[in-house]
Amino acid sequence: MTYPSFTSGEVLTAADMNRVGLWLITTVTLTGTSVNVANCFSSDFQNYKIVFSGVTVTGAADVAWRLRAGATTATGANYDQQSVNVQGGVASGIADVAATSFRGCLSGTVYEGQAVLDVCRPFVADTTTYTYTGFGQFSGTYYFRSGGGLHTLTTSYDSINFFTGGTAMTGTARIYGYRD
Repeated sequence: MTYPSFTSGEVLTAADMNRVGLWLITTVTLTGTSVNVANCFSSDFQNYKIVFSGVTVTGAADVAWRLRAGATTATGANYDQQSVNVQGGVASGIADVAATSFRGCLSGTVYEGQAVLDVCRPFVADTTTYTYTGFGQFSGTYYFRSGGGLHTLTTSYDSINFFTGGTAMTGTARIYGYRD
């Protein structure tokens, strides 16, 4: 299939627009230690892509994330995830069971980190799953991580919270909806 190309002033048909696979929902500037993104999940899409870019964290840390229903952040120990971590050429596994958040983007202050997350069905009142891949520099060492997880509650979530463990973050997160 040919990638659609649109020009200014062109009338777009439903057939043209129905070929668009990802829809940018919002672009978020990561600042401070916590950012809430309201109403980014809805019945418009079942699955979402979140792209972190240009992320730095003072003191080097993860930009983690939690699901939100309205103004309530899901902070309980309902986040289970498994990851493969490669650090300095050595691979190891990370098992986070009954954690209070998911891992997001790893970064330090020298080099910018990036990560890509696929979040499946957060708005559906069922368990939410995700997979991710990320790269960053942390305390002078390069890291690569890939993994996935499950939020064990069967709650409908419409929002997300990005946060650090108390150190300042900068960067951008773009949230896209996958066309079903």
